[in-house]
Amino acid sequence: MCYSDTAVVFPSAYLKFFDYINDGKVVFVNGKVNFRDNESNIIVEDMKHINDVYDSIKAINVDLSMKENNKNL
Repeated sequence: MCYSDTAVVFPSAYLKFFDYINDGKVVFVNGKVNFRDNESNIIVEDMKHINDVYDSIKAINVDLSMKENNKNL
């Protein structure tokens, strides 16, 4: 299974994550999924190089459930 989405980095966080954002680089992203106009994107709250977290990853959990007030989107 393959899934892609758009990750959004707001200007206030861009300088913090600037070194991580390179075409073709693999990063670990922590954030919240935002649903707007029948599309989803990830609002980035934290970002790290995958090598920095690879050994500590035991599982990756993704919760795609929608809250009650968003079910009609």
